[in-house]
Amino acid sequence: MGATVLIADRDKMECQGTKWFLSRSSAAIDAVYTSSCEQESIELMDNLQPDIIVMEIEMFSDESIKRIYALGERPDIQFICTTAEATFELAMKAVKIGAADLLLKPHTPARLYASIKKSLNKLSGPLQQNSHSHSKNSLGNDLFSYAKLFGRNMEPLPTGCLISYIPGDKKAVFSTAEQLQSFYSPEKINMLPLSGKVLVYLPKKTKQEWEKEANQFLHFWEEKNDTPLSCIICENTAPPLKTLKALYKESEDMAEMVFYQGQRKVLSFHEPVKWKTYDPFLSPAEQRKWIDMLNQQDLTAIKEVLYSGFLKIKEPYPSPNIIRTKLTSILAQIRRFMHLFNLTKGTIETQYEATYETILNRPVLYSIVQELYIFIQNVFEEAHLKEKQLIFDAVEHAVFYLERNYWNSELKLEDAANSVKRNPSYLSHLFKEKTGLSFRKKLLNIRLQEARRLLTETPLTIKEITVLCGFREASYFSRCFHQQFGVSPSAYRLSKGAISQSPSQNKNHVNT
Repeated sequence: MGATVLIADRDKMECQGTKWFLSRSSAAIDAVYTSSCEQESIELMDNLQPDIIVMEIEMFSDESIKRIYALGERPDIQFICTTAEATFELAMKAVKIGAADLLLKPHTPARLYASIKKSLNKLSGPLQQNSHSHSKNSLGNDLFSYAKLFGRNMEPLPTGCLISYIPGDKKAVFSTAEQLQSFYSPEKINMLPLSGKVLVYLPKKTKQEWEKEANQFLHFWEEKNDTPLSCIICENTAPPLKTLKALYKESEDMAEMVFYQGQRKVLSFHEPVKWKTYDPFLSPAEQRKWIDMLNQQDLTAIKEVLYSGFLKIKEPYPSPNIIRTKLTSILAQIRRFMHLFNLTKGTIETQYEATYETILNRPVLYSIVQELYIFIQNVFEEAHLKEKQLIFDAVEHAVFYLERNYWNSELKLEDAANSVKRNPSYLSHLFKEKTGLSFRKKLLNIRLQEARRLLTETPLTIKEITVLCGFREASYFSRCFHQQFGVSPSAYRLSKGAISQSPSQNKNHVNT
């Protein structure tokens, strides 16, 4: 007989994709079950007693992990854990339940399949267990003080490194300081507890020794605490040596790298961080792309845009605040989609507010992107239910339809009415009542706004813009444009210093 597999992951598409390729693989698997809900997953584990459980660790509370731990003691069940962050705490949870493997997202199907095959082979064999131990080094010397940090002292520190220990909860600062002292006991260390972090200065030694001690303390901390801790090493080895104040300022920027690298890690730097700058807001083209992806409810395209756009960023990195601003711009597009389906109340509204707070405050980018993607999935599910019930905003939906189809010169009121399943006369009445404009006037405004953009951003001719914006004749287009903006299309283009009409006359012009 083949094995039974349970896939427990909040990403519903991930569950379905894994189920699909496992059901078509050559592995000895009889059945594959999926769940994106914590409670349902626990019940399936209890009732189905699956042979292999592939579980996203972040999906389960500590209480649930304790229940799963009891299952992990059985030799006939294999666990494969997945996680968004490669942290010591999550790794320890995987070890405690006896996981056969821990996969870091995003992982390939081939990587997961190899792990499942390995688990299938282990089902009839003994479980392997590993033991872990750590050792400590001690260091002591009174090298720095609050006076040196906040005063005007310009004396450089001796060769060494500044380590910032940053707990995920600011209330844990003094506990961090106490445990650092305990870790290095009986020797005294150079330590300054601050608001949100503890500074430690270690003189001399090598980079490898500093990183080793920081990793050892991280393990020491994880064994005693649930609060995540990040360690930032700022080297002070190359002349001219720096003051404590200068090192502290550099370490503040370095601490921002946790956003990209993740918590519960030791991050080491030998030079200051240099941030890349760019416009944090969505460009008009990006806005249109998000409108199209949301309207089409294209989860595959959305996942690709989110993952490739935010999780494959290369150095030099932009400041985390730039990324957070861009993500809130995306959330604004999602909000517009929610209004279309009247999704501004109840659980989905609570999830929206939580997602907004996540974007602003969660310290790690991968986790933010994952939560945003899962929220979008939930929005689409709610929208699908609303669409079935026909209780969405007909006018807003019709406007979206016009924004996607304004280029069609044959576009009529009847087409928009069919898209929202409303009577044309009734939709015309709703348009006037809600927007103050007739259907024809609203369509004309959308076409003229797009024409204005094309005049300033592209080298297209007036005739080409006429066709692309849904006008049948250039003369009619010019007349409408003049009535709306007070100038002809050609004059408008010249007044904005925009790209010339004729591409052949602008071969060396850079499109902006």
